[in-house]
Amino acid sequence: MQLSFTFSQNLTGLLVMFILIVLPFSFADRKSEISLLCGSSKHIDNSYVPNIVKVMDSLQKQVGSRNWGSDSITSPFHKIYGFAQCHDDLSSLDCKICFCKGRDKLPRCLPATSARIYLSGCFIRYDKYNFFHEAIDPMNDAVICGEPKHALTDSILHMKFKQLIAAVIHNVTAMALGNGTFATAEAKGGYFSVYALAQCWNTLDRDECRKCLVNAGSKLSQCAPGSEGRALFTGCYMKYSTEIFFKKSVESEALYDNTGIIVAVTLSTVAFVVLASFGAFIGYERLSNRKGDKTNLLLSPNSSLSFTYEVLEKATEYFDESRKLGQGGAGSVWKHYKASKITDMVDPGLKGMFSQKQAEKVLQIGLLCTQASSRLRPSMNEVVQMLIDAQCEIPSPKQPPFLNASVLSPDSSADSCITEVSLTCNSVLNQQTASQEVLLGDPSKFTHPTDSPRSRNSPILEQPETT
Repeated sequence: MQLSFTFSQNLTGLLVMFILIVLPFSFADRKSEISLLCGSSKHIDNSYVPNIVKVMDSLQKQVGSRNWGSDSITSPFHKIYGFAQCHDDLSSLDCKICFCKGRDKLPRCLPATSARIYLSGCFIRYDKYNFFHEAIDPMNDAVICGEPKHALTDSILHMKFKQLIAAVIHNVTAMALGNGTFATAEAKGGYFSVYALAQCWNTLDRDECRKCLVNAGSKLSQCAPGSEGRALFTGCYMKYSTEIFFKKSVESEALYDNTGIIVAVTLSTVAFVVLASFGAFIGYERLSNRKGDKTNLLLSPNSSLSFTYEVLEKATEYFDESRKLGQGGAGSVWKHYKASKITDMVDPGLKGMFSQKQAEKVLQIGLLCTQASSRLRPSMNEVVQMLIDAQCEIPSPKQPPFLNASVLSPDSSADSCITEVSLTCNSVLNQQTASQEVLLGDPSKFTHPTDSPRSRNSPILEQPETT
């Protein structure tokens, strides 16, 4: 036991080290929602939805190939313009994930005719007019400031920190205009390091990009002494933080990734060797114990079993297959079900404390779920609907539980069973998911959501928790 405990301690320490070292190399969250802005204008019907779906599908293809895209549909009426772009430091895979997260959240604004969403790594917008060259929008542009942390709570250091923020914002703006549309920068001074990212949307020209970044930087600098701040502008995005949040250059990123891979492979190999050794030791110990237990079962006159082996042998007719619960003769529940006495299987001590109809329902569903052929079993969604929907008709189980499916002759009963459940229960599920399918699938399933705080008459700016 002492040896086992030592192995467990070493293995736990190794796994903790693996997690602490490898995880920072493995991922960074660039898909969290920062803000969702829904327009105040609404359609009274869903005639515009097919155009939104087509534009979003087009954006998804473009984002998949070049990390940004724009498209519009002006005929048939209604007009829809769409745009999406990831920050230039994101990989193609991270960009696709970010876009999908944003597209999944946009239907919350329906039936608004316009919406824009800022995520920590990308931006998506649709509207009823051509906004591709908009740089600023005083009505909707916003800045989100963080709280001061650590040394930033000291008023003496505020001035130095403000100067540092002003410097890094100036530098990242100049670098973005010099590079085209994107840049990252770092400024160090005293106790602090401040990191910044600036990104113009690719549909802007140089002058429009400059206008957006200058205005965004001016507003963002007012977040000091907050430890971070974001400028969510119509034509650009800017952020600063005391913690690094963007990916390094391609060269340093490759070195960073390779280092993570080397560490991961090395630690994985060591962990495997230790785990294999530990597993072999435990396996040997358990095998030895099982052999001893079997010998005691058959030979020991001092066995602590409630029944001797001979008694069990006689009680089960020498372990005849038909005596196995749930097998052979199909088990007690199945037998009582076939005899229309399934509620007799409920604990007699609960007599009078439950609904007989509900008990029959639950036990019958249990038999449906344990049919030998997987084709006959209902899905979890169908099971939930059968349990909560009093109008949902429950099919009769076609097979006893745990029976070897290979002995069954194939017939059409499986398909008819699944079809019966699906046709009876899925209508409720379709109604619940229809509103989420507007930007993701068949627009014909769209129904207008009721008015809510997310779709009131004035534009709203949601500010969920950010990372």
